[in-house]
Amino acid sequence: MRSRPDLKVFLTPSTPMPGTHFRAEAELVSRSKTPIDGVEFHLTGTERRHTGTSMVGTTPVPTYQMITHVDLVASTPATTLDEGVHRVAAGFELPPRCPPAYRSVVTEIRYDLMVRVSIPWWPDRRERYLVGVQALPSRAAGAPGSYCSNAAGPQGRSLYIEASLDSAVIDHRGTVRGAVSFANVSHNRVRRIELALVVDERPVGRVGQRHEALRYLVTLRDGAPVEGESMAFNIQIPEKSPVSFVGVLIDVRWHLEIRAVIALGADVTLSIPIEMVRRGDDAPVDSARLRRAPPIGRERRAIVWAEAARKRGFVNDVDEERMTLDLGDGAALAITLEQRKEGGLFYEATITWPRLGLDLGVTERRWVDAWSGAKIPFDVARFAERFTVRGREAAQVLAFLDEAAARALLGFEEAAIGDEGATLVSAGTAQSVDDLDAFLGRALAAAQTLVRGLARVPPPASMAAFAPAWRAFAGALGGRVSLGEMAIVDAAFDQAPIQISTTWTDKGEPRSTELRLPVTLRDGAAPGDTSLDPASRTLVESLKAQTTALVVNPDVIVAMVPAPLADPASIEPILIGLSRLAHLLSGTSARGPYR
Repeated sequence: MRSRPDLKVFLTPSTPMPGTHFRAEAELVSRSKTPIDGVEFHLTGTERRHTGTSMVGTTPVPTYQMITHVDLVASTPATTLDEGVHRVAAGFELPPRCPPAYRSVVTEIRYDLMVRVSIPWWPDRRERYLVGVQALPSRAAGAPGSYCSNAAGPQGRSLYIEASLDSAVIDHRGTVRGAVSFANVSHNRVRRIELALVVDERPVGRVGQRHEALRYLVTLRDGAPVEGESMAFNIQIPEKSPVSFVGVLIDVRWHLEIRAVIALGADVTLSIPIEMVRRGDDAPVDSARLRRAPPIGRERRAIVWAEAARKRGFVNDVDEERMTLDLGDGAALAITLEQRKEGGLFYEATITWPRLGLDLGVTERRWVDAWSGAKIPFDVARFAERFTVRGREAAQVLAFLDEAAARALLGFEEAAIGDEGATLVSAGTAQSVDDLDAFLGRALAAAQTLVRGLARVPPPASMAAFAPAWRAFAGALGGRVSLGEMAIVDAAFDQAPIQISTTWTDKGEPRSTELRLPVTLRDGAAPGDTSLDPASRTLVESLKAQTTALVVNPDVIVAMVPAPLADPASIEPILIGLSRLAHLLSGTSARGPYR
């Protein structure tokens, strides 16, 4: 009795690729002698996308746009199947540009192989098989890359995301490897950090339309991240994920989405395009995948900081994110990066120098300055409009702060100068060596200009004639003269540090001359007169008779004599007495004359 044969189909290769040949072999198992008109192999490949819904009467009917990529037929001749197993085959050449098999909610690209065994006067044997056409293997070599949410770096209080990948070309059986960091964290209520691998479909030729086909979500961190900390990630690509490709109707793309979930605010995201490819088993190892992802966050900033410091000759402190430069004559320049409470990152240059003693103050102009006095007029365009300048004597201030120094200050967003240094500030992020180097150049030029002004400071007008005597006595003590306030500093008397300085009234008149000598009290000693031993008490009484005031503190002896002091050598007897008192209070013996 005649019966329909059983049918199986084998594909070689099992997953063919565009532009290649594959073989379809049908295995027929006949249980009796069965004549057939032949076996037909019909291969079709279609790309179909849902485009909307139309109404047929009152019934909504989905509408589709469809393209046929493949429509091939092969047949075998008529024959008679004896009882047993029979094999017939057909070969097909796939077009080189056909897309891989794919399916989503709105789109399907499928390749069907219809096999029909035609049996005369009997129902034909028909079977449908899906052909898993896969994309061609890729030899694309990706490269490490860095990405950020704002090319200008952290701005204001906005959360800033910076990420890096070891490659943006990913094997569909591999992993996405990289790191992410965040800035301005303290200004945002970050609940968690999420990473998502997203597959998008975009209609070819239609800008702006997008359908999210797949989303693979992982949580990188619960809670807020640490400011500037680099967090590494390594996400395994899920099995059976599609590759990136362009069909006739759709363009399938991947991107990595980094999302900071914000409480009581809008989430902040960074989207990084990636290309998902299929690598053949014989494909060469992608050297880019062996590289380390580029540094980001504090790690990247440290590299930028170190390179900028090297170019300008600064000493770099990596841990403190601080660089310094010795400017000579006791002056120094330090550069730091400050994150302000009101938001944003700023470069800050701090210039220090030996005390000027001018009661100097150069500050950004405020509305209250209109009612304050003691201002010094300064005739430099835009400078007087922006800054208020104060000092004890205008001649001293103007000798130090010349036109070049004033113009240098105008190159910064904020600037201030005092007796012991200056602060210069500009917005910056240290995201690039060029940006940081530009600030270093401006700060160094301004610092050198200001330091040159130290040597131009004259003595106060009321004591100008006394300057030679002060210089001579300072030299005898191994110290130096601070002409701005008429003081001797960095000096030593009887091998002990001593400072002689003039104090001034608010009207710029000399008030007194102050002598300061450090002291270390011996055990049981106290600074009060009643607790002093007889020798110390006698010496104190003698010193009080020679000075206008004498105060013995636990760490310093302070004596006052009248000012202006024409020649500080005239107070040598007082210095000897102060030195002896210091030795008595500390329990040591005097060492003898200082010279």
